[in-house]
Amino acid sequence: MLDTPSLFDALRGFAAPPPPAPRTVTGSWLARSNGKSLEARIAVALRMTAGEFPAEKLTISQICRLCRVPRARIDRHLGRHRDLVDALAKAFRRASPEQRIAFMRQIGSEEIWATLQLAL
Repeated sequence: MLDTPSLFDALRGFAAPPPPAPRTVTGSWLARSNGKSLEARIAVALRMTAGEFPAEKLTISQICRLCRVPRARIDRHLGRHRDLVDALAKAFRRASPEQRIAFMRQIGSEEIWATLQLAL
């Protein structure tokens, strides 16, 4: 027989090309890239800092991690969390009479009376 390699043997010697880099980095692409190797992520970070592809459609969590700011502060500025006064009023309305009494005992009658005088 002939000593020519088969097509399968010839293709085995070629390495698969790396997946193409995105034109813009989106939040979902960043989330999927967490499983990639450290070198691949460093290469993407370096290309982002060079401005080769801008970041688009990042999630709030990703933006907070990139800017190293607490998520709760961003949510508060965006109006995603209730104000403390609203949260306390809603919790008090939902509370049973026994829970309300326990709440008032914990605060103290003097504090409640002083606050009522200021409110009226």
